[in-house]
Amino acid sequence: CDLLPVGYVFLKAVLEYPAKYGKRLVDDVKRWGDWVTQRLREDPIINEVYDKDVAVYIGSWEVKCPSCGRWTPLVGNWWLARVKGKEGYERLAWMEPKIVGERVEIEVVDLNRMLGSELLKEAEVRGTTVIAAGRQFRVPENNIEARRETATCLHCSQPIIQIDPETGKHYTETKNLPKDVKGRLKGYVKYVLELYNKGLGYGTNKELPPWVNETPARERLLVKVKVKQGDVEFEPCTEKDQEKLDLARKEIIRMLEMSDPDLPAEPIPIYEVRSIWVINYGMVEWYKLFNPRQLLTLVKLVKLIREAGKQIEQEKI
Repeated sequence: CDLLPVGYVFLKAVLEYPAKYGKRLVDDVKRWGDWVTQRLREDPIINEVYDKDVAVYIGSWEVKCPSCGRWTPLVGNWWLARVKGKEGYERLAWMEPKIVGERVEIEVVDLNRMLGSELLKEAEVRGTTVIAAGRQFRVPENNIEARRETATCLHCSQPIIQIDPETGKHYTETKNLPKDVKGRLKGYVKYVLELYNKGLGYGTNKELPPWVNETPARERLLVKVKVKQGDVEFEPCTEKDQEKLDLARKEIIRMLEMSDPDLPAEPIPIYEVRSIWVINYGMVEWYKLFNPRQLLTLVKLVKLIREAGKQIEQEKI
């Protein structure tokens, strides 16, 4: 017995139904599971927003620097792979930011490709320094410290610290500020993410201060991971990859406007201790816990599972 509905159904599925239905259940689960996944593969919008050869997309947030006004990704860890085996390192790869005009581009440094896997076994990693094949490499240091609510712009190297939500003015030093201004200050990164989640990210402008005329935060894809013949390859994401994420966002906006019942737009209960921290970033509805492409895929899955249920009932009749 379980008081939680999800736990109750789960226990029936793993304990009661297999004993009751045996192999027939296995066959039906496989049949309808295949039906759901095949319909998802054939979905035109899913085909548009995903590349078939990409296993994983690695991304982060980027914010508009309050000092220079340019977009800077916020990356807490530039490593892509740091795998050590019995004989030494098996894989070492990381990202490096490169300033190209007004944009931060990403370059992948893959020592397996550069030096070969055999030479990598003798490599040493000391913090952000990598010594391999007689050469020294530097892994970039993170440009955000979430706990301290501080970041650094990759363009101008200026610190990104606190903002006055009423005026939009950014402060790196608060020592001599009036008490009323000090009391209003918020961490810049946390605040602009809150603005994004309050509406700017999905095309609405609810509860936004008058000085905000565009989103100061957005999602940014950095690297895509491909698996070819059992080997992992890293590639920088392109503008085209970013456009696919934006296409998924437009579809989610359409679903929100239609009040799609399968999109989880219910509020997150603020009394729930385990999820209360997300409220600080403006994530006050369940759907905001996912990026647009994840959310679109999950909603499509829910719809297909519902449809499978209807077809199962019809078949039974």
